[in-house]
Parts: sequence; structure tokens; C-alpha cells
Amino acid sequence: NDRELDRALSDQNRYAFKLVPMIKSLQDLKEENYAPCITSYLALQKAELHKAGAAGDELVALVMAEPTLEPTIKPGDTLIISLTQRQFAQGGIFVVNLDGTQLLCRLNKLPGRFRITFDNPQIKDFESEDVDIRGRVLWLSQAV
Repeated sequence: NDRELDRALSDQNRYAFKLVPMIKSLQDLKEENYAPCITSYLALQKAELHKAGAAGDELVALVMAEPTLEPTIKPGDTLIISLTQRQFAQGGIFVVNLDGTQLLCRLNKLPGRFRITFDNPQIKDFESEDVDIRGRVLWLSQAV
């Protein structure tokens, strides 16, 4: 019930699980305060978060709707995104803010700019001098 959820959210140190807010879409990350967009919570084991180096990270989950990284990430797949890990890492999958639109993409560093790529061959890759990294995808869960 709501009271138990409030208690679990306020004192997560007592539990072996971390409650991760589920949002509707990448566009919900446009603003720093995405709390009004939370639809539910996922419980993730803290031990697994620790192994991934994300024990203290601010995390969100969402069910992917866009096909930008298809076939790697398909619409309907669930993503766990760290909003704390905003630094560039070669080969990572990131949420980036480009002119107010949140995109899921891969980033490659080139001299003086970034190459923004998509696994979906129908979406054209492009380059940008400046990239606002909003978060990094840590986990992907797919239906089988």
C-alpha cells in the first residue's frame, strides 16, 4: 500500500533492494524533476547494483518505445539508466539531450566532436561538437 511504499522509499538502507522509479518515456528526463512522471517502481538487489558500480547512483527504469537502437534494444525492452553516470565512456549507450529532445544512442569521440550513432540502419548517424549526456544505460531486460 502507499504507506508501506513511502516507508520503503524513505528508509531504503533497511532493505536488500533498492526501489527504482519507472517512468513512461525518455522525454520524461527532459526536466531534472521527473517525479511527476513516475508510474511505478522496480526492486533491484543492492548487491547487483554494487557489482555494477551503481550502488549510490540515481537510477530510473523505463520500457523502451523508440526503435533507435533496434535490433539491440527493441520497443518493449526494459532499461535501467543511471542519471549519475554522465561522463563519456567509449561504446556506452547513453541518453543525450539534443535541443530539448532526449535520444537513446551510442557515442563515439572524435577530435573536437562526438559521433552519435544508432543501431537502427533507418536512422542516420550524425556528429555534434557538444553533447549533453543525461545518463548511461546500465541494464537491458528483454522478453524471450
